[in-house]
Amino acid sequence: IGPEFKPGHFPKMEVMFQKIRTNISETIDYPKNHWKRMRPYESDKKLLLGKPENSHSYPSGHSTRGTVVSLLLAELFPEQKEGILEFGRTIGWDRVILGKHYPTDIYAGRVLGKAIVHELMASPAFQRDFAEAKAEVQAARGGQAGRN
Repeated sequence: IGPEFKPGHFPKMEVMFQKIRTNISETIDYPKNHWKRMRPYESDKKLLLGKPENSHSYPSGHSTRGTVVSLLLAELFPEQKEGILEFGRTIGWDRVILGKHYPTDIYAGRVLGKAIVHELMASPAFQRDFAEAKAEVQAARGGQAGRN
């Protein structure tokens, strides 16, 4: 996104993303607890790299959150949209390599992430937060960010 994309530079955007992170946890956990899909390393211990997880595999929470964040950042920084979306699509694949997820977990996370963004965009409270974050980005970048 650029050198100005660092903690403290966009406080309204940071608060918005913190609210999202807090508010979507239950939405991610619900299907995990419903489907209770075992992680790949639980079926084959040779697949475990790193620490075991304390939640179920499906859908991928990393992929869900990555999709939500990348879709919103792409709207806030449209001049970097393609790179941001590409990065967002790759989030989760390292978890497949680490034996934490199956590919379908990643795909389900992307679908869930898109649904979450759709619901967020329908919320008047979120629309206000997003508009404030967008204005903050535009002001910090000389009025150019956020224009299509």
